[in-house]
Amino acid sequence: MKINFIIIFICLQLVAKAQLHIASGEELFVSGTENLYSAEDYSNSGKLTINAGGTATLNGNSFSGTGTIKGSNTSVLNIGGTGTSGTLYFDQTTPGTTNRIQNFNLSRGTSTSTGSITLGNTLQISGTVSLSNGTFNTGGTLTLISDASGTARITTIPSTADILGNVKSQRYVAAVKRQYRMISPNTASFTYSDFIDNVFVSGTGGATNGFDPTTNNGSTIYTYQEATTGTGRGWKAATAITNSLSPANGAIVYVRGDRTLASPDWYTLNISTYPSSFGFPAQNAVTFDFNGEVNKGTYSPTLTYTNTSSSINDGWNLIGNPYPSQISWNTLSLNNVDPYFYAFNTVSGSYEIFLTNQYVASGQAFFVQATGTSPSITFTENNKVSAAPTNYFKTAATPLIEFRMIKDSFNSDIAYLNFNATSSKGFVRGEDAVKFTNSVINFGFYIDSNMTVQLSTVPMPSVCDTFILSAYAAIGTYTITVNNIAAVLPNTKNIYLHDLFNNNFVDLKSSPTYTFNITSNTASTGNRFELIFIDLSSLPISWSSFIGEKYNANDVKLQWQTLNEKNNQHFVIQRSVNNISFEEIGLVNGSGTKNIAQNYEYIDENVLQQKATTLYYRLKQVDIDGKFNYSKTISIDFSKNESPLILYPNPTKEIVHIKNKFQLHDNIKIEVYNIIGKLCLSTTLFVANEEEISFNISDLSTGIYSVMITENLTGKQTVNKFKKD
Repeated sequence: MKINFIIIFICLQLVAKAQLHIASGEELFVSGTENLYSAEDYSNSGKLTINAGGTATLNGNSFSGTGTIKGSNTSVLNIGGTGTSGTLYFDQTTPGTTNRIQNFNLSRGTSTSTGSITLGNTLQISGTVSLSNGTFNTGGTLTLISDASGTARITTIPSTADILGNVKSQRYVAAVKRQYRMISPNTASFTYSDFIDNVFVSGTGGATNGFDPTTNNGSTIYTYQEATTGTGRGWKAATAITNSLSPANGAIVYVRGDRTLASPDWYTLNISTYPSSFGFPAQNAVTFDFNGEVNKGTYSPTLTYTNTSSSINDGWNLIGNPYPSQISWNTLSLNNVDPYFYAFNTVSGSYEIFLTNQYVASGQAFFVQATGTSPSITFTENNKVSAAPTNYFKTAATPLIEFRMIKDSFNSDIAYLNFNATSSKGFVRGEDAVKFTNSVINFGFYIDSNMTVQLSTVPMPSVCDTFILSAYAAIGTYTITVNNIAAVLPNTKNIYLHDLFNNNFVDLKSSPTYTFNITSNTASTGNRFELIFIDLSSLPISWSSFIGEKYNANDVKLQWQTLNEKNNQHFVIQRSVNNISFEEIGLVNGSGTKNIAQNYEYIDENVLQQKATTLYYRLKQVDIDGKFNYSKTISIDFSKNESPLILYPNPTKEIVHIKNKFQLHDNIKIEVYNIIGKLCLSTTLFVANEEEISFNISDLSTGIYSVMITENLTGKQTVNKFKKD
């Protein structure tokens, strides 16, 4: 006996019925969670509608009828039973709506051979395909949706389940800017032809090789070769649109936007509207789709390691996530491969390191660095996870101090500082991550002349420690931002950024942003910054600098700077003629307790009365409770009697004039050093008809500078100081 149901918006649970039959013209609505139990037969000649948020479970030995199932973006369909065949048809009235469900779960039979289900027409899934038992035959009509809300995935496939037939697996790419993306297909038998229906793809030979023709036919798809043999190490352009890419391998693809961009604007500068909108059209959102049988099982892409004795350049392999699912990086099996991966962040325009406990998105390619012979990496179904970054190329926050050097909204680079008690300040594989070179900005921790790293893992400084930050970029204005200080650094410790070029000190806890300029002066780029860590609980005062200089004819000017002070009452200035016995010659009040830099000055007058060729100075810092400590000792040499170099005006803002008895018709080399001896400016001037020369210091920041003059003909050197306001 058949039982016909016409139920509208009524929750239904059918238990222990022999058959479930929906007659032609009838519609069964499911709201909430409904177990439509049928022990023997499921027959549908009408329509089964799973309302938004509803879950329908179908159990039966057989499925029959060409009636449809209507879903929504939040509907769930569970298929059980024990039959070895059955076909499902979905409502195609409004593609993308009525033929879409969120999750599809198959647990039919006990193995791939004892339970199966087949799609009779197109089904779109926006959430997950979960296969516990049985075989899912897609009939080539399954689409895994990817959009701004998320990307559909196929969960771990056990040995008792399988999926057969072609799948259209999508990968959404947000509208950021015209830029390369790192792509790895998750379907088998992939060729770059899969891209050309989504984006414009140009390449060598243009239309002859299947590419979209442009003026120059420049390549927009590249793979990377690590080996130095054959065609050599580096980027390799696709030679034809039919080139293939094996599972678990990666490529970079230049995304201009989708194929709705007008021709020839998608590859030609639009100069008709200059200057209001001069340029290429902006990149709009793109959805790639990979077509074919999905990758499943185990993959071990071929990795190479070519030793050229360059740990920065050797071992880079471009691979990718082979599955239509996000995976957990730290569950992969690695051999002679660094425990980090590098992906191109389109937002920053730089390659950035991703650490352990991170997730690799579906369709994402990335770099790994092999570290020795026979490197390998193995992907398995068990690497799949449900947790994932919300957006492409994004990951969860890390418990590291993050330093980012920013040019603009599209160009930046990042460096991380990690603390581990058992680590070393030197480079150690597995603890530190090598810097991947970018085209616009390169920002990282300088280890030595052969190594700059993006991640530096070091012991937590106990009292005071210093690290070098390297910044390479073109002339322009840049900003350094620092994040996660409060989450990582104890309250008792402070961190300062010291700009060696400008001699600026920044308390990063109170001011985690610093803007600076890179100029034509070579000293303004490279190893320009120091990070200084101070333990506030251990030191009553943190010295930054203490210098002295001959001042006027008979005086000495002493200048010093502190980074922080704790209960600092005063400084006692002490002088010695033999560097053994010191006398107290003056006192300067301290600033009490301060966590920002403080500057001090003292002038020792009429020092020639000491009748000494060298004078020695030190500072005795005294706390409120009477405790004290000493600065370093500095010396001033009075043995040279040459006339002083005259600089004026002093202080100055822009021009420094130098007056001295220069040899006419001679080249004069001018070198300007900051307070810690860093060369900030170097130029050569020719003395023709006068004894006075001038140079411009407008690019220098405020501070105290030394000028060294070297006369070419005599080799004579003279030094004096000036202050830049």
